[in-house]
Amino acid sequence: MRRRRQVEADLHRRKQGGSGRDAADPFAATATAWACASRPRARLRFSVRLLEKQAILKADSIEALFRQWHEAYCQKNKKGHHDILRSFELHVFPKIGQLPAEKVTLHEWLALLEKQAEARPGITDRILTNAKQMLKWGVKRRLIPADPLAEISARHDLQIKKGAGFRSLSHDEMSCHQW
Repeated sequence: MRRRRQVEADLHRRKQGGSGRDAADPFAATATAWACASRPRARLRFSVRLLEKQAILKADSIEALFRQWHEAYCQKNKKGHHDILRSFELHVFPKIGQLPAEKVTLHEWLALLEKQAEARPGITDRILTNAKQMLKWGVKRRLIPADPLAEISARHDLQIKKGAGFRSLSHDEMSCHQW
């Protein structure tokens, strides 16, 4: 009870323009708010808000989420994981890599992918496929709330056409093969 009175006095001094004894302490407001929240519900609401603020500050960036996915899933299950990492390092991380993964919108992804699709359709398809897998992996582990790329397709939304290449065997290749 004595601590609560002292906290209330500090709050009153701050409202009046005084410095209060904890003015230099950045966590003084948090401690003061916690001490003032004497009722269990008030403390619970305060705890929830504090956890939400901490979650925002610790939010994983696109790059951090990708590296977690790459280490946990991609390296074990994909043969070309080095190429995938390099594609993201060159084309995704410089543009949106530092943004919080849960805050990157569909429009930001599409702006990045549409620009790439014009110049490099194959790499864009690789980025889209693996970004969708990464985001789905993050949603399953509750690292991010939603997958903005879930309904985007390379063919319909980015007009990337996968064509079968045409190749004929050279004379040397045909002569080396024993029929």
